[in-house]
Amino acid sequence: CMKCFPKAFQVHNSSGTYCLTCSDYFGMKDNTGPEGGCIEICGDGFNLGTFQCDDGNNVNGDGCNSECMIEENYRCSGGSSNSKDICVENIPPKGNLTLSFDSEKVIAILTFNEKVNALNYYNALDDVTIFEIIGNDLNS
Repeated sequence: CMKCFPKAFQVHNSSGTYCLTCSDYFGMKDNTGPEGGCIEICGDGFNLGTFQCDDGNNVNGDGCNSECMIEENYRCSGGSSNSKDICVENIPPKGNLTLSFDSEKVIAILTFNEKVNALNYYNALDDVTIFEIIGNDLNS
């Protein structure tokens, strides 16, 4: 009967029985807290699902902070067990409103510096048209 040392796990498979430590598991390290076990490594560029993000470093101010949490005004995506998260600033699109008038109506032209989507469209009695507009679509 094999006995593994503290912070190691006994594994049985067709090759036999052996001991593994947390560091033997990809992206994991020993938990030095009282609960023990293994925890995911933050900042190694691999997101195994414990953290909101992992961009491959422990630098604050780049979208994914030193505790692997998404920072305010950022969005992160793409992280997996074989790729780091990419974080981008969540800057809203800039709009420009141009109005023109004639004796019958007011024409409003709204333009943006990037692609936006009209989510909802409502036309009440052909007098008022209301749009809900969003921007910064990562999939666009």
